[in-house]
Amino acid sequence: MEKDIFSSADLNWLNKNPIQARSIDESLEDSLNVNPLDTGEPDLIPYQRALAAARITIEAATKKLIKGPYDTYHLQIISEHVPGIHSTEKHEHTFWQLFDHHCACFSEEGNNWPKERIYMEAMKEMIRLMNESSLELYANINNEVANLNIGIVQKIKGKGVNAKFAD
Repeated sequence: MEKDIFSSADLNWLNKNPIQARSIDESLEDSLNVNPLDTGEPDLIPYQRALAAARITIEAATKKLIKGPYDTYHLQIISEHVPGIHSTEKHEHTFWQLFDHHCACFSEEGNNWPKERIYMEAMKEMIRLMNESSLELYANINNEVANLNIGIVQKIKGKGVNAKFAD
């Protein structure tokens, strides 16, 4: 991990949690290995989102919020790391429903990942949606979603990193 991208408190937490630190580092690396720009240079936007997601993940883990509660206080922590999220407050319920969905997807995809990695991957997706102002498009969703991994519509049970697709 690069020392200049994390605060000393973040680095302290990473040093005390080597499994999670390795997982966060892998996620950051994955974000650098996305489609390059037309110039051949790497697209740094996914990496910047991943850095914000990593910082949010570390703060949530430090405050023992990885497993919830997923509420206004939790959203305020996220807003400290993501400019412009304040418009999300009116869509808080939608935000957490989509977060549950992404957690269920990443839990199924990376079933050996620690909860912090699932949280971070889902948070990267949420940051992308917020940056693209796409959250409003999902305002009327319920907990039934298409599980594209197996091609059927399923309900999501559980919240956040404990969300799973129901059988």
